[in-house]
Amino acid sequence: MVMLLMSAALAGKAPAVQAFAMPDATHVSAILRDDLTAAGIAYRDDADRKIDFHALRHTRGVWLATYAGATPREIQELMRVSTLGLVDRYCRSFRMTRTLITAGPDLDAPAKYIAIATGTDDLTVGACARGAVNTGH
Repeated sequence: MVMLLMSAALAGKAPAVQAFAMPDATHVSAILRDDLTAAGIAYRDDADRKIDFHALRHTRGVWLATYAGATPREIQELMRVSTLGLVDRYCRSFRMTRTLITAGPDLDAPAKYIAIATGTDDLTVGACARGAVNTGH
C-alpha cells in the first residue's frame, strides 16, 4: 500500500527533486520533543537520562547487532557512519563481545583436554609440596 502511494506521489518528478519537505536541521530536536510530548513520553526520566538522536542511534545499533545479528560492516552501512570505530561506539561492542565469548574455549571440553597429574613418579603436586621424595622406585 505504501509503495503504491509513494509511486503515485513521485510519478512524473525528476530524479533530483526532493521527495519530502524536510525541516531545517536546527528544528529537528524541537520536533522530536514535540512528538515525545504528544506521545506522552518524557524527554528526561527520573534518572536524568534523555531521549535524543544519539540515544536513538545507540538503540538502533544495539538492536541491529543483538537482535538482527548484523555484522559490524552491515551496521556501518545501515547507520551511515564513516568508520567501524563509530559502529563500536554506538553498539558498545555487544555483538563483538558475545562473539568473543562464544569463540573462547569449550568449558565442557572432552577428556583429552583435561589436565593430567603433574609431578614425578605419579606424585601429585600436593604430594611434592608436602616433601615427598623420589626414591627411584
